[in-house]
Amino acid sequence: MSPARSPADWVAHLRSGGTTPWPAFRDGAPADPAGPADPAVPADPALRRADPTRSRAERMTHAGEAEGPVGARHADPTPPRAERTTHDAGHPRHFPGAQQLELLRRLTLAAGQPVPAALADRVLSAGTTGRGHPDLDLVGAAGAPDPRGDSRGETRGVDPTALPAEELLRVAVGLLAEDLAATPPPTVEAPVWSVLLRRRYRVVGDPRLADPVREELARRGRTIGGRDARVLVLGTGTEQMLADAWVSRFLDVGAPPWTAWLAEWAGRDAVPTRVDLAAAARTWAGRAGTRRLVVVLDPTALPRLVRSRTLPAPPDPVPAHAAELARRVAEVLGLLVEPRRREVLVGRTLLPWVAAVARRADPLAPPPGVPPRLRPWLERSARRLHDEVFAGGYPVVGDPERLLDDHEGVVPTTAGALDVAIAALLGGGPADLPGGGPA
Repeated sequence: MSPARSPADWVAHLRSGGTTPWPAFRDGAPADPAGPADPAVPADPALRRADPTRSRAERMTHAGEAEGPVGARHADPTPPRAERTTHDAGHPRHFPGAQQLELLRRLTLAAGQPVPAALADRVLSAGTTGRGHPDLDLVGAAGAPDPRGDSRGETRGVDPTALPAEELLRVAVGLLAEDLAATPPPTVEAPVWSVLLRRRYRVVGDPRLADPVREELARRGRTIGGRDARVLVLGTGTEQMLADAWVSRFLDVGAPPWTAWLAEWAGRDAVPTRVDLAAAARTWAGRAGTRRLVVVLDPTALPRLVRSRTLPAPPDPVPAHAAELARRVAEVLGLLVEPRRREVLVGRTLLPWVAAVARRADPLAPPPGVPPRLRPWLERSARRLHDEVFAGGYPVVGDPERLLDDHEGVVPTTAGALDVAIAALLGGGPADLPGGGPA
């Protein structure tokens, strides 16, 4: 029988591109090089392209729900860990926690080859973010606590392959936040002088649709707002508007995980302000008059409505797991940079970056979807919006039935967010995306 190997030996194995799990390596199993498959790393079906043969309920149930603190604006990073030692043949050796070591192993598996030494160094020296365990010892390591615990209640040693995705994601999120903090913010083109005699517009509604239009009109010198402004209330399917409002919320001030956030609104039997097109139309019709208000459910009609030859196409919906990753990174980034810089980096760099990474793995990566247990609330809310927009007699461009549309979404999961995080770390950073990074 081969002699047991030490944690220091496994660190060297992982640094060289090895992928043998710790228990097998410790017990003397042959050290395998990097490879594309490992039964200890199950594939996350929620990241795969939607299977039209499975029902929506099956996809939702299989996807599960994202883990994470509810209602926290910012994660509380753990203090820098104290340097820990184990003893190998009487000599002290320093080694990282089980989370960092297993994340490096997963990165190597995903890459199919040894990861760059600089990335390996960063992973092994990284701390953990958010709420969870501090750095964990390896089960069976010399000097590590017994996995059954002891009378003093010391931390138990763990099998790294059995760690939940949450523990690995905490390490990856910290690394991505550091990458983002070191990224120069994209340049924002200064708006031209407003042309006062041109028609004014006020654009409200779904933030994914309305915010880029408002920014583009301001950039072109079109005055936004004012007493005589024409009001455009932009919307789409209610389920997609909920996802867009959640993304906008965590980009601005932070938000709970997707299902917890939805549950808050379902408990009130209401929808967020940016989703409630009927309330927005009522408010602005009372201020500007019905003749100066249009509910827009067809984005292709916008250039005509604002008297412009062209407008940029609205951004695609953010994939579900990329959105969950962005939510977590945005929390940590708020502790690394000042608020204004965070706002620019999160909206203009982080979100396009992780969305592009997710779509690179799956061009049809689905957006967040409402889980089955909350669908009665969704259907009731969508029908109310539809009926109230009709009853208000507001001009509508597009098909009002679009408000009732659902989409092939999934519930964001921690495992799915970890897959996107690993792909982002291997990609090298926002500047390595096609086209030189997000604009």
